[in-house]
Order: sequence, then structure tokens, then C-alpha cells
Amino acid sequence: MAEATTAEAATGQVTTRQATTGQATTGQATTGQATTGQATTGQATTGQATRGQPASGRATVPARSLAREGLPRLIGEALRFGVVGVVGFVVDTATVYGAHFLAGLDLYTAGAVAYLAAATTTWALNRAWTFADAPRDRPGRQWAVFVAVQLAGFALNRGTYAALVTFLPLAAAHPVLAVAAGSIAGMSVNFLTAKRIVFR
Repeated sequence: MAEATTAEAATGQVTTRQATTGQATTGQATTGQATTGQATTGQATTGQATRGQPASGRATVPARSLAREGLPRLIGEALRFGVVGVVGFVVDTATVYGAHFLAGLDLYTAGAVAYLAAATTTWALNRAWTFADAPRDRPGRQWAVFVAVQLAGFALNRGTYAALVTFLPLAAAHPVLAVAAGSIAGMSVNFLTAKRIVFR
């Protein structure tokens, strides 16, 4: 009778331990699942928020930045181009006078020589200063392209020059007037072709 009681007590203890172990295991499993679920959900949410913010920033900030910086930069380049144009005007005028009055060339030939001298001077200054951020390799090719594309401005420039020295006696007597008018006529075309084709 004592042995039976002892066996039942032992069986009860084993059952209690099994139950306790089961509860512990279930608790651990449940806790682990809850923790894992929370972590996973948190990571997913955090990941979505993180991915969303940079995407929005990339789409808006550079556009606003370019809008703010584009116009001031264009104005600065135009002003520098104008200053370089004044220097080119001085070179152009000096070459016309020297070629015509000193070297004896006719006014048309003197104008063509002056164009090459002025174009070379303005190319060098625009390359070094006006469009300083432009690629600086292959200067010989860049000079050739500059002189070539400036022919549109040259057509206005020298066309105005030739018309004035031919039909206006005052301009024939004072070629500086024809040079000035030609420079103004061709400057806008020269700037656009320089910026969009040569120094881009």
C-alpha cells in the first residue's frame, strides 16, 4: 500500500513537470513568435519609410536646385562673354586699322584678317574664363569648331560691316563705326553657338 502511494506521487510529479515544461515551451514559442513578428513588422515598416524618403528627396531637391542656379549662371556667362566681346572688339578694330592703314590692305581683306585675329582672341578668353567648366582637351579642334560655328555670327558681323563701309561714307572714313555695328549684330548668335556647340 505504501509502494502504490509512492508510485502515484512520483507519477504526479512527472505529470506536473511535463505540464510545467510544456507551459514553458509554449511560452517560449509564443514569446519568440511575437518577438519575431514585431521585429519583422518593424523592419518592414522602417525599410519602407527609409526607401520612401530618399526617393522623394531625389525627385524634388535637384530640380529646385537647378532652377535656382540655372539663371544666375547663364547671366554670369553672358556678362563674361560680353566682356570678352569688348576685348575682341578692340583686337578687331586694331587689326582693321593696322591692316588697312599700315599694311595697305583694302577694307574687305582687312576685315577678314581682323575676324581671324579677334576670333582667336575671344576663343582663348572664353575657354579660360567664360566657360571655364567646359572640357579643356583638344584645344586645336575646339578652336577650329569655334571659328567654324562663329561663321553664323560672322555673316551678321561682316555683312553689317561690309554694308556700312560700302553704302555709308562716314563708316568708310571711320571703320570703327562699321566694326561696332557688326560686333553688336553678331554677338547674340556667337554666344548661343559658343555655349551650345563649342563649350558644352
